[in-house]
Formats: sequence, structure tokens, C-alpha cells
Amino acid sequence: MRILLLQARDGGDPMLRHELECFAQQCELPEERFLTLNLAEAAWDDDAVLDSVEAVMVGGSGDYSLAHGGFYWHDHYLDLMRLVVRR
Repeated sequence: MRILLLQARDGGDPMLRHELECFAQQCELPEERFLTLNLAEAAWDDDAVLDSVEAVMVGGSGDYSLAHGGFYWHDHYLDLMRLVVRR
């Protein structure tokens, strides 16, 4: 199984790595099974990546909250979530 872990954290945040470790531990899978994308640092540009994963998990920081006014890339994130749901 290959899993896409969507993260939303500032660059250099040590929690990026810790979050991946926690997801892998809780899923009882090696970290190598996870493909990570930090949406706060990189734009989603390859829908074909979804063809290579069996699951999508969402992590990230509470610093990026739609409830508190959103963030500059939130429309892009919502488009990605709609695509994941359609697939």
C-alpha cells in the first residue's frame, strides 16, 4: 500500500518529519510507503500521483485554518480535496 500524506506546515518545521513518523507508526507501515506533499510549500501539479496511491491522509498545522480566514492557497487545497473525493 502506498499513501499520500498531505501536510500543511511552514518550511523547516520539525513537525513535518515527526508527523510522518507518527502516521507511519499508527498505520504500522514503514515510512517508505508514504509519499508526502507539504501544501504550504509546494503547489499540487500532478493529478497522476493519485493513480499511484491507495489512500490519502491529511495532516498539518492548525496555523492553516479555513475557520480563521483561510490562507493564500486554500482554494487550491479545496480543489485537490474535491479531486480526491471524486477518485
